[in-house]
Amino acid sequence: ISKEFEVKVSDKATKEIRSAEYFSNGTWDQIYFSVRMGIAEAIAEKINKKLPVILDDAFVQYDEERLFSALEYLYEYSGTNQIILFSCQKREMEYLKKYSDIHFAII
Repeated sequence: ISKEFEVKVSDKATKEIRSAEYFSNGTWDQIYFSVRMGIAEAIAEKINKKLPVILDDAFVQYDEERLFSALEYLYEYSGTNQIILFSCQKREMEYLKKYSDIHFAII
């Protein structure tokens, strides 16, 4: 992200750098999630406190591969931070059921 807030994405496979406008809405959501998590970590480090992460239907436009990668990241992150995840989808719940140490409520 540039100082002018222009977003560019680097393709690991081809080493090309493309404007984020080239990518799908799912990719935009993935970029937004990454930026949010980076900002949350920077703030937590600055104030020396752990912060909860609250997500509301953050993964609606994710395909399964992106969703599972994000949930794996959140699972690791939940070792030190509280995660509150709201979703109208069942995919997240079904995926997270495999972890016996995750406590969640279905409302």
